[in-house]
Amino acid sequence: MIFPVLSGDAIDYSCEETTAKGVKHYWRSVWLYDYGVSLPLDTDDDEGVTRFELRSLTITPAVRPATVSSAP
Repeated sequence: MIFPVLSGDAIDYSCEETTAKGVKHYWRSVWLYDYGVSLPLDTDDDEGVTRFELRSLTITPAVRPATVSSAP
């Protein structure tokens, strides 16, 4: 569970990068399909592991421009 009040599926995805010096960086996030947003979960690199903790979350829908139709 990512955050108790969120509905829908959280799609897990991870990324890995290796720098020119051979240092590896890993990122793990989730895509919240119903909301169209990504949330970071943790990172792991040569400086250590960082875990993100959600304490509060507000998602505001994007304002989309009105559709303009031209009548013949």
